[in-house]
Amino acid sequence: PALREGDEIPAINTESAVPIDSVLNTFDPVARLAVSKSLKLFRDFSLGKEDRSQAALLYLNPAISSGSRLFQELNRSRPELERFIDSTASLTTDLSARDDQLAGLVTNLGTTMRALATERDNLGDSLEQLPTFLRRTNTTFVNLRASLDDLDPLVAASKPVVRDKLRPLFAELRPFAADAAPTVRDLSKTIRRPGADNDLIELLNRQPAIDRIANRNAVRNGKDRPGAFKALQASAEGATPQFEYFRPYTPELAGWFDDFSSSGGYDALGGFSRAGLGLNGFTVAPLVGDLLPVPPALRDELLTTLLSGGVLKTDRNNRCPGSLERGAIFRPTPDFNCDPTQVPIGR
Repeated sequence: PALREGDEIPAINTESAVPIDSVLNTFDPVARLAVSKSLKLFRDFSLGKEDRSQAALLYLNPAISSGSRLFQELNRSRPELERFIDSTASLTTDLSARDDQLAGLVTNLGTTMRALATERDNLGDSLEQLPTFLRRTNTTFVNLRASLDDLDPLVAASKPVVRDKLRPLFAELRPFAADAAPTVRDLSKTIRRPGADNDLIELLNRQPAIDRIANRNAVRNGKDRPGAFKALQASAEGATPQFEYFRPYTPELAGWFDDFSSSGGYDALGGFSRAGLGLNGFTVAPLVGDLLPVPPALRDELLTTLLSGGVLKTDRNNRCPGSLERGAIFRPTPDFNCDPTQVPIGR
């Protein structure tokens, strides 16, 4: 009970103080030295933090009690503890034998953690979106389950095809694969081979330089000029009307190449060819058959006579596509710039 003024505590309710030396004298010299070092450690550790250390001592008894129970359990499981210690020793020995790999692992792990730390905002966003993603994935899998039920008839119908047709196909593909081995090896060499500037990978590595030349503006020959592809595109845009005009005349061009490569065609009567007569400032002498030049004073009169008589026609340079064959003229568009009256000579 609380003491009042003048109360005394009987000697029977008191205990004499135990000197710390008496406690320390219970240990041998080695233990006393160890306890002394421990006390100094606690003194230095608690220096300036005595209040917090005193509060921590309140938990010392529960900690010691829990530790006592832990060691009692470990003592009852001594064989398992010994096996655990032996396995841990073996693991430590194996790790020490691979300290180089372990150091590299730790270094790479540190690099990975630093990279993850720099992307923590993105990782946070990903974690925020993860629940929505999981919910949608769950819905997708539920719908997929119904789709798999619908696919069962397809699988059942495909089994005879796989068994009767796909198996023979694979049997035929086996020699094909064997014959394709040299081609694949050559293709592998085309993709990658020792040396410089001799494979596709190095060609792909050159693509940035090609991209700069082909697509980007640069100062070339003293002026800022567009890339090669842009210049080609601009020139193609300017040439498009010309190509569009000449495209319907492709049959004439192909026919010219075909006829130019042979002396003529053949029919039931034998070989034949079509020729056009070109007149110039010469005429044939009626007696000797030699070519004689027409006097310059008579050339205009001769030309006028030939034109008025319908024998000679000039300025026939605007024919329609197909005009090399009679009745084959066509105009790609109603306003196509060509003259349908310009047809081959003769009937």
